[in-house]
Amino acid sequence: MKWIALIVLTLLLVACHDTPSPPVAQAPASAPTAPSPPPPPPALPASAATVQLLAGDGTAATLADPYGLAYAADGTLYVADDHRILRIAADGALSVFVDSPELAQASGLAIDAQGALVVADTGHHRIVRITPDAAVHVLAGNGKPGWRDGAGPQAQFDTPMAVALDADGNVLVADSFNDRIRRIAPDGRVSTVAGGAQPDWKDGSGEAARLDTPLGLAIDGAGNLWIADTGNDALRKLTPQGELVTVLKRDPKNPDDDFYRPLAVAVAPDGRVFIAVAARGRVLALQPDGSLLRVLEATHTRLARPAALALDVQRLRLAVSDAAGHRVHQIVEHSTNEAIGPASDAPLPDTRGRWPLVPQRSPHEVVGTLGEVRATRHEKLDHLHAGLDIRGDVGQPIVAIADARVLSPLAASGFGTLGETLSVDDLSYVHMRVGRSAGNRMLDPKRFVPVLDARGRLLRVRVRRGTMIQVGDVLGTINPMAHVHLQLGAAGAQRNPLILGFTGFVDHVAPVLDSVSIDKSGEMLAEGFDQADGNEARRRLGFYALQFQLLDAGGQPLAGFEKPREAIRFDRLPPDEDAVEQLYMPGSGITVQGSAATRFIYRLGALPTLPAGRYILRVIASDFSGNQAQRDAAFEVP
Repeated sequence: MKWIALIVLTLLLVACHDTPSPPVAQAPASAPTAPSPPPPPPALPASAATVQLLAGDGTAATLADPYGLAYAADGTLYVADDHRILRIAADGALSVFVDSPELAQASGLAIDAQGALVVADTGHHRIVRITPDAAVHVLAGNGKPGWRDGAGPQAQFDTPMAVALDADGNVLVADSFNDRIRRIAPDGRVSTVAGGAQPDWKDGSGEAARLDTPLGLAIDGAGNLWIADTGNDALRKLTPQGELVTVLKRDPKNPDDDFYRPLAVAVAPDGRVFIAVAARGRVLALQPDGSLLRVLEATHTRLARPAALALDVQRLRLAVSDAAGHRVHQIVEHSTNEAIGPASDAPLPDTRGRWPLVPQRSPHEVVGTLGEVRATRHEKLDHLHAGLDIRGDVGQPIVAIADARVLSPLAASGFGTLGETLSVDDLSYVHMRVGRSAGNRMLDPKRFVPVLDARGRLLRVRVRRGTMIQVGDVLGTINPMAHVHLQLGAAGAQRNPLILGFTGFVDHVAPVLDSVSIDKSGEMLAEGFDQADGNEARRRLGFYALQFQLLDAGGQPLAGFEKPREAIRFDRLPPDEDAVEQLYMPGSGITVQGSAATRFIYRLGALPTLPAGRYILRVIASDFSGNQAQRDAAFEVP
């Protein structure tokens, strides 16, 4: 589908309101002044928008876990950040509103008619209300995970992630791990309005309706509750009459469908619905005519994990929290601030050289590195390898290499597939049975929460947001892929795990450059592979870096090529979706994905225009340990 770029907030939105009021300001008593006219609404573009940084520097030292957002009437943006609630004033000033152990992994936010904050206190499995004087009061939930309707102090929730308020003062709750929408009435009584005992996808009313891990909520002017039904890859709507209907659902047969793992939702007065999705860190907009447009194009603006959206309808501002990027942004026409996604220099996990297999202080065989091409069985280039593969036996325990906390509400994913994953802060362990033995027995049901069907069969495993993981904890077991794939960093911006410095890993083996050439289209190409100490002879790894240099026939560098130019370096995964086609030639791939032999055929770029004559293309291949190989290819320009 050819995507149309979005005007994020157009004059249609302006038409739904009177002229917006300026932020409240106090003039000096001795010099009263007339109020300044409100600023004009921002003129946002007819092309893809980008973001402007509001808070955070990309590290947890500043914003630990920025999640829920809510705009107050005066333009103040409130941000849930673990056990804190922060304020970003209309002028951009950042301050702490609440810092209290009474909050744990605070998530969704809403503001009631009295100006108090309603907070999904996810880590404590309850909903709290924070008054303007920063006093914290429990609205509902007894602090223990479970499901129980009734009076607020006795009610139970399980990992509530989002809240919204209707016109009657009811608090609607996305009770995520109960797969239900709950209602807290003004008198504090809790009831279930949609969803049943097991996660599923089914329209209808009450318990007959089914959801799967709802994470985002928003209410429109007609009283409809919009739901980011994350586990179902769906946008749902709960009508005032209590009917749950599906508005959008991802097409699983279309790999290019953007609507994958919706995390948050916001509704504009003109009927547009903004949706933050995990897929490629995008923000989408559902237009009143039913078309789905990209607000943020992944090709140049990729968020790490957009967790929440907030719309300031008075000032026409749309904010997004990038939880895994430790930042809060505003979507704008353009910005000179390029601080998007994870920080390139963020502190590394404190792994101290540990391996994710036992023994943790002894070397294991590395069988795949960052940036290697992965293709389909039809040898169609598919994606770049996003981490480090470490060989292990099927059923072997996978153990944590650093102390960390689970931050994502979707930490366990891909249940029952070869790609089953557990994400713990910046580390992801892939190709495993999360929380289960080789025989599918639960290892720790309190930490790894089993989801069972009506017959008691295991449907999936969940891990609650806020769960603490310690070094050496068994996270699960290796599945039939026979290796653990370790990723470092948020999706789309993974760093090279070799930077962690695994104990005993050594590489004295130089890369092999099989060939260097220039094809008929003028593309410079290099084919080869790498190995490391301890690899089997048949093992082929990808290069870490490639450089090239152009020389004259006598071997002297051409002007501008006195030093080799870098073409490829896999310090981190390139964010461009098309990077695999830009870096590799068709026919590249590994044997388990259909190739007869592992081949890495790299594109180095187009040969620059040269006068007629004879030249030499020199290519230098490097591995992460600094070993190099060099190969020359003579060519002639007619």
